Amino acid sequence: VFVTINAIQSVNSYLSQQDVLAMFLAALAHDMDHTGQNNSFHIQALSRFALMYNDKSVLEQQSVAALFTILTHPGQNILMNFGREEFMTMRQLIMGAILDTDLSVHYNLLNRFVHHLEFKFDRRSVEDRKLMC
Repeated sequence: VFVTINAIQSVNSYLSQQDVLAMFLAALAHDMDHTGQNNSFHIQALSRFALMYNDKSVLEQQSVAALFTILTHPGQNILMNFGREEFMTMRQLIMGAILDTDLSVHYNLLNRFVHHLEFKFDRRSVEDRKLMC
């Protein structure tokens, strides 16, 4: 992620510093608490993760839950100085970035991104920034 951000000279025109932080946190956490099996295995085995997350992006949802559980512990919430609205925006960006690592949504996401490149990017739009993250 760091190499990608540094390679793109115009990243500041697309992403805020909070967006970049969200990308770093998502990159660090995207495989957090994975069990060594894939989503299909969990769904077929009716694992506790599959049951908890209703067969939808099972491992990715567990990674999001694990990250935000850690961030609830005193002294571990690096986002604690964000206001409520900023925190919720960061949470949406991080969740989106991690959930989008599920390969079952990869091609849909790629098509949305390519289609989006044809139109103007709106830095104020959380949805646009989620797509970039």
